[in-house]
Amino acid sequence: MLKVMFVCTGNVCRSAMAEGLLKKMLEYKEINNVIVDSCGLDAYNNAYATDEAITVMKKEYDVDILNHTSKNIKETKVEEFDIILTATKGQKTTIEYEFPGTVGKIYSMKEYAYGDDVEVQDIKDPWGYPYDVYQKVAKEIYEVVKVIADKIVDELEKQKIEQMQLMNEDNIDERRDN
Repeated sequence: MLKVMFVCTGNVCRSAMAEGLLKKMLEYKEINNVIVDSCGLDAYNNAYATDEAITVMKKEYDVDILNHTSKNIKETKVEEFDIILTATKGQKTTIEYEFPGTVGKIYSMKEYAYGDDVEVQDIKDPWGYPYDVYQKVAKEIYEVVKVIADKIVDELEKQKIEQMQLMNEDNIDERRDN
């Protein structure tokens, strides 16, 4: 089971939208062996997503985040996740410092999607801005998460092939021993 965690500041905008989008995309691809979650570096626990985030996700992407509630990264077991994706490069650096077990499996969303030489790694925070800013940020997140979903599917397929090869090798060794 692959575990993916999205992280932003308050867990009421960017990471909540990314979580909802990835869940929807994986569901569409009939992938059910991935756990997707989100949290925030400075999040208050149990706050709802912003009205703008809820509306833009439902209206433009048919993703329901109405029941999303925020959680602080300190309330999670972030180091147990296989892939940790932040909204900004600064968040990545902070988490690596505070949670050393994340090193090597944490990326900004754009870095994971497009490679570490991507020019702009940050997704701007729409919190406090009008709906049209949420639309722009949601579109940016959607485009990034599409690539992330494809990469996850590729990774799962690669793991499946590796497992099959190991099973075949075990079967060959077993037959040799008999």
